[in-house]
Amino acid sequence: MFLVARIPGATLAGKDITIDGVVVQVIDTYELDDDVSDIEPETDRFFIVSHRYAYETAEQTRVLAGEHVDETLDIATAAGLLVTKAHALEGRHEARKRASDTTDLVGLLDHRQEVIIDALRNAPHDLGGMVARSLRRTLVEGAARRARDLIAYGEADWALSAHEITSSARRLCDELG
Repeated sequence: MFLVARIPGATLAGKDITIDGVVVQVIDTYELDDDVSDIEPETDRFFIVSHRYAYETAEQTRVLAGEHVDETLDIATAAGLLVTKAHALEGRHEARKRASDTTDLVGLLDHRQEVIIDALRNAPHDLGGMVARSLRRTLVEGAARRARDLIAYGEADWALSAHEITSSARRLCDELG
């Protein structure tokens, strides 16, 4: 267990923490059978497997928020965050959320790709393959759309070219796909 940060003004509601108006959600998950191949379509299987993976690989973390919150929470690892964000981006209808998911994914890939690839290489239920296929669709084949989302709906400092987006995802896609 380690200290993440003292976050002035943050609040805790149930298991969710709100920081400057942004809700950090804690999503419940349930144990999976060894065989999940009957969960169709693959996007549904990806949702279930990715959230379970994030839960199972989470690390206990002490969070100090505001003046009165001192909680120990299970916080997703970089790989756990990436798999849930990858699933979210594919089904995202809200343009601003697509833009923020894209920056989150690119940031994780740019700063933690080695650790993420190592973790997903042996992940259960072909999770690494599902992530690779998803990122290939959204960040490689869909890089031009993601770049437009960032320009049109993101903050000024979020702008990335389609080439930068593709470059962030290509290695993971090639190694796990």
